[in-house]
Amino acid sequence: MGAEKADSNNIVVIENYISKEHIDLAYRYCYSINEWDSWSAGNNDKISTYKHMQKNSPELFAVMQKYVDGIQEKIEFKFGRKLENALPGIRRWDAGEEQELHGDGENRDGTPNQTYIVDYGSIMYINDNYIGGEIYFPQHNIEITPRAGMLIFFPSGQYYLHGVRKILEGVRYTSPHFWVPIKHRVLTETKSE
Repeated sequence: MGAEKADSNNIVVIENYISKEHIDLAYRYCYSINEWDSWSAGNNDKISTYKHMQKNSPELFAVMQKYVDGIQEKIEFKFGRKLENALPGIRRWDAGEEQELHGDGENRDGTPNQTYIVDYGSIMYINDNYIGGEIYFPQHNIEITPRAGMLIFFPSGQYYLHGVRKILEGVRYTSPHFWVPIKHRVLTETKSE
């Protein structure tokens, strides 16, 4: 990380990033599948990976990949850094779930965490028919009530700690991505040789 300083202008919100037609396609997919994996150490999250999507809905995979590619372009333009490509996935948040204040690539004190090669995060929101689930950035006095089709992206370090309020009712579907500058991957591969 390092280059970014605390600046609320680095928390970018784009309304209606996903078209209504594609939101409907993604939402139908979310309600039609029973196959959810976990990527967390506590095995307490539900993820529909790009492999699930390719198998169960090649149409949705193609659509979501175009949106993901568009996010990459927007982040690269905003922050002036070349990023690795990413693949689409969907995260399911059930009632009662929340996420504590955290940075995606750094601990609260700025030291690297287990995902230290991640410099930016992005979230596409697929639905908004739930209660709770706001994303908040207390250092910037920002709290956002997500709306279907919205995109948010931001740096992943200590100046952009964020959390998700508890989902009180319903199910929240998002498509999160964690963006790695190309140089980070090259450096980690070099270190492991």
